[in-house]
Amino acid sequence: MYAYSDNGLSFRAWDDPMTVSPDEVFFDHEPAESELETMFAGYALAKMAEAKTHAATTLSNACATAIERGFRCSVTGKTRTYTLTGTDQANLDSAYQLALIAENRATAWAADTTQDRSAVLLAGGVYYLCTTPGISGTTEPTWSAEYQTEISDGTAGWSRAGYLIGTNDGTIWASVAEVLALWELSKSHIAACRTLYRAAKAAIDVATSLAEVDSIVATVTWPKA
Repeated sequence: MYAYSDNGLSFRAWDDPMTVSPDEVFFDHEPAESELETMFAGYALAKMAEAKTHAATTLSNACATAIERGFRCSVTGKTRTYTLTGTDQANLDSAYQLALIAENRATAWAADTTQDRSAVLLAGGVYYLCTTPGISGTTEPTWSAEYQTEISDGTAGWSRAGYLIGTNDGTIWASVAEVLALWELSKSHIAACRTLYRAAKAAIDVATSLAEVDSIVATVTWPKA
């Protein structure tokens, strides 16, 4: 036995000696949808509103998951999936800002020049950060493309500019150019996911049946990493 309320959306088990409240309707069996619609004038609208709220939450969660799953590309020379969890996005945003600074600040190598830790060089298409302040030598050094390898230059030292980026295989090093490209791709991926969410949410808002709401949620094709 059941006592229904809240436009037929809520119920509790009912048995003597409990009494039915004024806003409750008693059933001695589990009622069918048609019975609830008959007994509660607002049942259909309430049921639709509940379904739309649930669908919107489902879509929001699916969008977040699709964003975090990331995107697949070969910017760093190997096809990988670049994940975009909250931490990954923050790291990529930070790397992007640093890469922009390196790109804008870079100069060509010069002999007998005082270098401090803010110095950036562009040599052979590769960016290098000053890791040991000093005075550059009289002859340009042989540059290494390896990350975390300091190159001696007079009393100064340089290391290739690189940033750790999240992938489904763990973090990898990415160059200035690679970070700039990955950041643009990440923003395109996020925008695509959010566009799908907004379109589906708008369709749900004007849906007129529960079946239509379910169909909208089920047919969204999220980007695959």
